[in-house]
Amino acid sequence: MTYGSGNSSRALELVFGDEGGYSNVRTDRGGPTKYGVAHRALAAHRGAKSVTADQVKGMSREEAVDIYQGSFWPQCGGDLLPPGLDLCRFRFRGELRSGACG
Repeated sequence: MTYGSGNSSRALELVFGDEGGYSNVRTDRGGPTKYGVAHRALAAHRGAKSVTADQVKGMSREEAVDIYQGSFWPQCGGDLLPPGLDLCRFRFRGELRSGACG
């Protein structure tokens, strides 16, 4: 069964509310992050081996949306899940990708 919740925009608004600005905390294994997008994900999106902390800082919200909608949302199966569960799975997947879980 396909739910096709189309909930990615709502999920992104919730994520951006939690993950808004730039962060580079030594104890965060994700490294430099903005809008919840870690430097490794930004580098992969840009087809680069790596990106600098300044490049992460300079990432636009629009580029973060492209990353989430082109990579994170489809990988977590967001449109295949009922509303509510799609957001939980999306958020949990983000935590796993950043290394924050475990």
